[in-house]
Amino acid sequence: MGRKTSIYASDALESVLEPRVSLARGISQTLTVIGIRYAEIVRRELAELELADDEWSAIYEALSGLAGLEQWSPAYLPAQISDAIGQNALDQKWRIDGARLMRRLGACSYAQLVAICDRAEVFWAAESAS
Repeated sequence: MGRKTSIYASDALESVLEPRVSLARGISQTLTVIGIRYAEIVRRELAELELADDEWSAIYEALSGLAGLEQWSPAYLPAQISDAIGQNALDQKWRIDGARLMRRLGACSYAQLVAICDRAEVFWAAESAS
C-alpha cells in the first residue's frame, strides 16, 4: 500500500495525465504506472552504460553545483561534464580517461542522459539527507 499525498499538477503534467486517465484507472494509478515505467527505463539504460565507479564519481562531482537538474535539458549533460573535466581536472582527480568518457557520453541516447541525470539526482538527494 502506498501513502496519501497531495501534488500540484503543472500544465506539463496535466498534458501527460489527461489522455491516460480513465474511469478504470484514476490519477493515482496512472502516476504509479508512469513512475514504474520510468524507473524501469532508467534501470535498463544505466545497465547498458556500464560506467565505472570512478566515472560516476566524476559525473556526480561535475553535476554537484546544479540545483534542480529538472530545470535544464539532459542533452546539456555532456557539455556540463566536459566543462568540469576541463576546468577542474576531474579526469585526473578520479583517474579516469576523460576523453573516453566524453566519447561515451556523446554517443548516449536522450534516455541514457536522462538516466544519468536521474542517478545523479538520487545520489545528491541521499547526500543532502545524511
